[in-house]
Amino acid sequence: MMENQFLDIALLQSIFDSTSEGILITDSHGMISRANESAALILGERVGELANRNLGEILAPRSKTKLLKLLNKDGGKNKIKHLQTKMGLLDVELKLAYKEKDVRVLLLRDVFLNTSKRKMLQLRNIALEEVDNGIIIADARLPDMPIIYCNNGFVKMTGYSKQEILHKNCRFLQADDNGQKEVENIRSALEQGKPFHTVLRNYRKDGSMFWNELHITPVHDEANRLCYFIGMQNDVTIAKKEALIKESIRVIMEMIAKLHPLGEIGQEIIGVLNEQLEGINPVIGFLDQGQHVWIQLEDGSLSKQDLESIASLLFREDAKNKNKVLAHEVCVADISKEKGNPGLQELADKLGILGYCCFPIISSENDVTGHLVLLKSKIGRQDVFEKQLLKDMTNLASIASEHHKKTHELHVGKKLLIEQAKKLEERVNERTKEVTNTVQKLVEVNLHLERQIKETKDAENKANQSQVMLSAIAQNFPKGAIIVFNDKYEIVYVEGEEMKHIDMVKEEAEGRSVEDITFFRKHHITKIKEVIQETLKGKRLSFEMGFEKKIYAVNSRPLYDANQGHVLALFVYNNITQQKRVEREIRYALRKEQQLNDLKSRFVSMASHEFRTPLSAILSSAILISKQNELGNEDKIERYVERIKSNVRNLVVILNDFLSLDKLDEGKLEPKPQLFDLVQFSKTLIEEMRPNKKEGQNINFTHSEEDILVFIDPKLLSHILINLLTNAIKYSEENKDVILDVQNNGNHVLLTITDYGIGIPEKERQHLFERFFRAENALNIQGTGLGLHIVKQYVTLMEGTVNYKSELGKGTTFTVELPKKLSKNENNLSHRG
Repeated sequence: MMENQFLDIALLQSIFDSTSEGILITDSHGMISRANESAALILGERVGELANRNLGEILAPRSKTKLLKLLNKDGGKNKIKHLQTKMGLLDVELKLAYKEKDVRVLLLRDVFLNTSKRKMLQLRNIALEEVDNGIIIADARLPDMPIIYCNNGFVKMTGYSKQEILHKNCRFLQADDNGQKEVENIRSALEQGKPFHTVLRNYRKDGSMFWNELHITPVHDEANRLCYFIGMQNDVTIAKKEALIKESIRVIMEMIAKLHPLGEIGQEIIGVLNEQLEGINPVIGFLDQGQHVWIQLEDGSLSKQDLESIASLLFREDAKNKNKVLAHEVCVADISKEKGNPGLQELADKLGILGYCCFPIISSENDVTGHLVLLKSKIGRQDVFEKQLLKDMTNLASIASEHHKKTHELHVGKKLLIEQAKKLEERVNERTKEVTNTVQKLVEVNLHLERQIKETKDAENKANQSQVMLSAIAQNFPKGAIIVFNDKYEIVYVEGEEMKHIDMVKEEAEGRSVEDITFFRKHHITKIKEVIQETLKGKRLSFEMGFEKKIYAVNSRPLYDANQGHVLALFVYNNITQQKRVEREIRYALRKEQQLNDLKSRFVSMASHEFRTPLSAILSSAILISKQNELGNEDKIERYVERIKSNVRNLVVILNDFLSLDKLDEGKLEPKPQLFDLVQFSKTLIEEMRPNKKEGQNINFTHSEEDILVFIDPKLLSHILINLLTNAIKYSEENKDVILDVQNNGNHVLLTITDYGIGIPEKERQHLFERFFRAENALNIQGTGLGLHIVKQYVTLMEGTVNYKSELGKGTTFTVELPKKLSKNENNLSHRG
């Protein structure tokens, strides 16, 4: 009985609060003790301000007299029409509904708006039933919070009828999947009576899973007691699947880039297909020397023999069918209806396959590199989502196959190149050894002949012939030279094709010390002496030496006489200038490629981060606007709209920075000067920057003259000032002013922007104008790192300079000096009056 009384009281309270008619409880003199929201709305007052006020004070004298008569009369009419307040005439009916001792219950009804409000409520109910979103209302005052209302959108989304939904707790949508962390978060929010938003797995009546985006909003009465929960639900299954597939594509592309084995990539692809598609068994076959190498799930039920049997039946040697299957997509929804391939039907019955699809994996050169095959265990058509998924996975398989092929070819080519280089090195060593041995033998013969020259004429002739032979060999030594030194650092012998390129004359060089050869620089002489000393000790050395713009590989060998007593040092010079140039070019190209990859990575990371923040702010503001679409919330809506505008401007600034950077990199940007008043231009720009200011911030504008005419590019100047002012606002705290000062300085103008913000760390100032650079104390503040780089480029384009002064924690001042009239790009000049 007591419980029923509490329910009755709650029901009366609910009626009192929610009725469209105004209800006033007064005494016999009109003193108000309670009033509902509708009464306050009709009278143009606030609920809290009506209590303990006399209704007569609100009404005009004439209506006040009628009111007192109504409150204290015993019979006759109990209504007053057309009440007149001190603010004017109202089309309102005041009715005495209850009279007992000193208690009066008065009903206020707005005659003009009653019908229209009823129609509006009716339209709202129709709208709630017709929207695609699922909407439910649960009674928070009853045990287990049963659902007391659901719209048609919720019925369509879940497959349950209204009879099956009403009076149940909404947990029935979780089926047996109640271990999700989102479920626990929902319970916590309901217990605390807080709003909540999440995305979780729910299940329809037919058992199929769908991703449900759930918004829970608590509803309280005037006494701030929790009454209801409103649940707004949206089926985001497709968007969730697309997000999962995008992540899978990213993972697979990363595997391809990191040169994972083709088998692992294939496993990942068929794993995605198996997870996203029902009733299919995906397999991939990559062609290797004309044969398929099949890949299936790790727990795949098909044996190697089964896969080979399927392949032999799908890719028969029949020329007409082979071309069709190998190069084109083939889908058979029901194998039992396909004629002319009984072997395939028999195998399908054995393996429980009802249909199949075969997709060729095509390279960029239109070569078939493999096939993606779906073996279906149920009959059905492909929807748009499934077709796009199969197209994406086939393309990934194609990229992986081609990348694997190119990597293999590159590896083979690299291996061949290493083998050829090794063979070439062996040949060079053999040749050097042969030349060394030849020279050594010729020197020994020459020395022997010189000792015997006085004894016989035949020995002299023999020595001359040997000398001629030695000269002929040495003179034709390709791209190099041969020099023989003795222990006194004197050149005993010199010859070679390269002598003409280093200005060395044989007759002038032989017999002279290395210190007397003007071609050798001081550091050359020091190095040669060191090597001669080591070589004469029996060592064989190799080193490089540069002469002017040429580079030589030098190999030294000791030369002995017949008794191993007299030692000379043989130097063989090979010109490797061309090889070194090619090596430098390769190193430079590799370094540029690495820089480009780093730049791309930094760009994608920064762009995704900088776009996410304003877009999230815009989305949240839009949602809040939709929830605040009621009378009295205009100020809130205005703030949310301003927030959207501000974030849109931030996006525009980011996009302009990217476009500006692209034009600067391509060299397409040229100043287009116009004649305009810099002072008025600055005032307009400052007004445009107003929404960007923080709480309590001001942009103080000072100028030396009322009018300063300039002939420069206004668009480039606008970009410069917006970037500098945006930075000054962004890196300053609330209630900190920013100063823009414009000074006429002869043939130039000075623009100074001063802030009292966080300042720039001294150790990082050298990188300030580099693209994508962010100081360490600004990493947590939104920004692209492009603004100052673009400012620097634009100022340079307009023949100006930019300088700055900064003190950490106290602020920064940027000074831009520009000519009042541009002298370049005269073909682009235009005039504006």
